[in-house]
Amino acid sequence: MTDNDRPSPVEKEREEFHREVERKEERARKAREAGDRTLQYGLGVFGVVGWSIVVPTLIGVAVGAWLDARTGGGIRYTLSLMSAGLILGLVNVWNWMQKR
Repeated sequence: MTDNDRPSPVEKEREEFHREVERKEERARKAREAGDRTLQYGLGVFGVVGWSIVVPTLIGVAVGAWLDARTGGGIRYTLSLMSAGLILGLVNVWNWMQKR
């Protein structure tokens, strides 16, 4: 493969730009097809987002409290695993929102 066969950085950037525009056009088309969102839909999404954060956080608290009780470590594991669960929940919600 020669240097002439490779796309230039400008061409690569232009191609990436076109892909991004196509993705955004597809999202806009899906939003138009979905129509107006109701209050009920908004509350449903709010609930899904809330539970997606709360469940991993509570699991982290439960496992951390169990480990703290078994090891006598105070609240070290509880706080650590609660934070890990919270971060995991936030990452899940972020990924879910990016796909919508």
